[in-house]
Amino acid sequence: MKQPDFAKWYFYQLLKKYEGEQLYLNELGYVYGNEEKTNEIVNNNPGYVVEIFEEKMGNELKIRTRMMEILRDGKINICEYINKEQLEKLNPPEDLRIAIKKLGWNN
Repeated sequence: MKQPDFAKWYFYQLLKKYEGEQLYLNELGYVYGNEEKTNEIVNNNPGYVVEIFEEKMGNELKIRTRMMEILRDGKINICEYINKEQLEKLNPPEDLRIAIKKLGWNN
């Protein structure tokens, strides 16, 4: 992104959306990359919950990917939006965690 102010604003909007998706997934006990846990959620919940779960998983992936792209291309510092404590609370998958630490905190 060529406009750092817009990139920071957009990253913040995505971060808030990501937090919402993660909150729902965490309440179900979802753990990224744990196929056994995913199958357990699918098998032990009613169909409408599974539909929402699958939608939230897709949303989480899209938002996470976009956040990493902004960090890579925008060269912005996001310390004002997320610190170490907030990162631990958010508990993102390792790929986003690494992008935040290496790209978002060092610019």
